[in-house]
Amino acid sequence: MKKNLILCIIVSLIFCSCASLNTIKKGKESGEYRLYKTSFDNAWVYSLKIFRESGITIEEQNQMTGAIIGSTPAQMGSYGSYIGVWIENADKGFTKVTVYNRRVLATQLKAGFTADDFFARLDRYVAAEN
Repeated sequence: MKKNLILCIIVSLIFCSCASLNTIKKGKESGEYRLYKTSFDNAWVYSLKIFRESGITIEEQNQMTGAIIGSTPAQMGSYGSYIGVWIENADKGFTKVTVYNRRVLATQLKAGFTADDFFARLDRYVAAEN
């Protein structure tokens, strides 16, 4: 009896700590951001390109709000992850890019595609522009 109760608690905790697209949509304020010396339009095009090249499925995109929400597929050691990118005009010719990502299951070892992965690729695109 106690074993079943403990097992139920463990399974509940695992599933309660799962990420979803709604988690990502609400995560903008918790995301990591960087400022880039590029236009909103260029940051938008680069971000879509990064999603495509990285095998991220675009679940939602809205250029008016600057939001791109996507998911990565399950791979060896990972059940996949969700990633949100928000692009905004900032002061003096800069564009603010915010990235928030979460693993599908909090207990998985690999995070899949991370904010650091995204920023590393965006850094290269913006550097090539200048």
